[in-house]
Amino acid sequence: AALAAGADLVVYGPVAAGATAALQHRVVAAIVGAVHSGRLARARLLEADLHVLAAKKASLCADRGVQGVKVPTRAPAGAGTAVG
Repeated sequence: AALAAGADLVVYGPVAAGATAALQHRVVAAIVGAVHSGRLARARLLEADLHVLAAKKASLCADRGVQGVKVPTRAPAGAGTAVG
């Protein structure tokens, strides 16, 4: 829900020792399921990817040929706030 609402990252709090991999698997499975069901557009994930890379000043997307997705030149208002 957070990604569909505009969050660019999924952040979760403390996890019991040894449970991180299982949580990551569940999060990835939920995201993939949301894309397959149509609840989350693949384009939204690409947009989030570009936002994060732009914030890191990385240029890994420059040659991906992603059309219709603009990389921001500066962080949008409210960037860094938690979306739940």
